[in-house]
Amino acid sequence: MKVEVIYLSTIITTFPFESLYDIMGFLYSNSTIGTWQAQIARLMAVKGMTMDLTTKVYDANGQVNFLTLDNIKPLIVNFLENNTYMQVNMELKLLYPNGARHVMDPTDAYESFWLNIYSQATTNTHFASISYLETTKELSVAPIVSWTVHVHSLYNEYQNSKN
Repeated sequence: MKVEVIYLSTIITTFPFESLYDIMGFLYSNSTIGTWQAQIARLMAVKGMTMDLTTKVYDANGQVNFLTLDNIKPLIVNFLENNTYMQVNMELKLLYPNGARHVMDPTDAYESFWLNIYSQATTNTHFASISYLETTKELSVAPIVSWTVHVHSLYNEYQNSKN
């Protein structure tokens, strides 16, 4: 039974795409995704340049934050335009805003929700997946269901807009 649950969980938390440009279309299709912080932003042109962005910034109080996807979008677009003749691999890890996470998780059973983006041009593998970090051993399922449904709705909205 556990194997089936894990397999089902993988199916509902992984979102396939046709290409890196399809993923980029998804990321830029909804303006709220642009406000999510990019904790990891790596692009690599196969047999070419690599861009590994340092997105960590400190506010006036010394608190750690990260640049948003909107902040780094011009760099990503420029990298892709300068490497159009090569295959490009990409890894992004986007942190869902804490205030919005708190709406789904009012008891703070989870510390963070992420949307992870992977694009491996050489193997033609392109997908997004969700992840999260727990804060307790007694976890409520409702916040994860809400997070999954939210990302599914963004994904479905994007897929429907392509038709």
